[in-house]
Amino acid sequence: MKKVYVIAFLLISVLSLKAQSRKGKDMHRQIEAHKVSFITQKLDLTPAEAQQFWPLYNQMQKKKKILNVKMHSIHKSCKIKNKVRCSDKEILAKCDSILDCEKAFVDLKIEYFNKYKKILSPKKVHRLLNIEKDFNRKLLKRLRKGRNDSKE
Repeated sequence: MKKVYVIAFLLISVLSLKAQSRKGKDMHRQIEAHKVSFITQKLDLTPAEAQQFWPLYNQMQKKKKILNVKMHSIHKSCKIKNKVRCSDKEILAKCDSILDCEKAFVDLKIEYFNKYKKILSPKKVHRLLNIEKDFNRKLLKRLRKGRNDSKE
């Protein structure tokens, strides 16, 4: 009988985790759809511009995600190592790695803004510099508001 309870508990746990994972993926897709809409609207992209812009933008986002994962792992390894004494040499190597990642972010941004200049007007390229920040700011504000509303 205990085995039945254990199996039932495990099955319910797995189904619950899958539902949460699916909900997270759905939320991520919704956010991405809103972001595409927001950027398209704010940049006032023509269909021809959008057709050229979005593949480039999506490439850049994939590369940024890879750099974010790398940066996160470097920071995480520093935190783990902080519990144990690190040599100055190890600490400096981590700092160098972090700075290399930050430089790679800037280089990536420059690379793609040079590509955007070939398909967008200077005004639209300039606007793009702030649009992502505006979207992220509004998204955070909305998430905070939702969190505060759920607490009440």
